[in-house]
Amino acid sequence: MLIGYSMPAVNAVNLSAGSAWLTADNGSALFDGKPARATRLARSSGSPTINVTLASAIVVRVVGLLGLNLSEGVVVSVGATSATTRRLADGTVACWLLLPVAAATAAVSVVITTAQATVQIGELVIMPAVEVPLGSDWSVERIDPSES
Repeated sequence: MLIGYSMPAVNAVNLSAGSAWLTADNGSALFDGKPARATRLARSSGSPTINVTLASAIVVRVVGLLGLNLSEGVVVSVGATSATTRRLADGTVACWLLLPVAAATAAVSVVITTAQATVQIGELVIMPAVEVPLGSDWSVERIDPSES
């Protein structure tokens, strides 16, 4: 099981050419822990790309976009990894990407492949993760994976 943890601080966030912020926060609401407070951007050409510079380099394993105004099936990519947006049980649209282990980086680019003119994003989550092995049977003893 892959478990993401500890979103690092963000130094800067900007958009690729062909996109512009529509909200006064200029992307800072993407990382405020409040998915209901959305950031909006306008797409005039190409696929909107959100470029994030983290305060420190991490091995990025989990990227999530929450509170999207996009329809289901829109492709979101980070590097060579892509996933599609899905409607969650509460009716909101989100996309989660699980990335392979790679070198630590402080720069993350999220590409949203859409022709929609206005994109709304409630939260952007970028996290390292730990893999926790799960046993296939019941057990009462505690297993510490760091001792194996």
